[in-house]
Amino acid sequence: MQPMAETIRAYFKRRTRRALQVILAGVAVAVVGIAVFGFGYLWVGGVGAAIGVSILCGGLWYLELTRCPRCLSRLSATASSARLPHPINFCPFCGTNLDSDHPFHAS
Repeated sequence: MQPMAETIRAYFKRRTRRALQVILAGVAVAVVGIAVFGFGYLWVGGVGAAIGVSILCGGLWYLELTRCPRCLSRLSATASSARLPHPINFCPFCGTNLDSDHPFHAS
């Protein structure tokens, strides 16, 4: 049985979901670090908050590196537009339909 071909839109949604998970983990680590900082453990809390912010920035950077698989243009705004009421349907740079098969995942 061959695996189902993934669409470009599904690829973007998967990357967005993964980035949001990393961002939320970074926020959680930062909040715990700030809470520990508030209890008087300044060194541990400061390091924890810094690590949390670094994780959060890593998630944002991962989302920013989302590219169109056909023309390799950065589509971070396009990838996150899947949450909009009327998401875009085509790559603004090359015109590829986002509901077409992902070229590297096609069977």
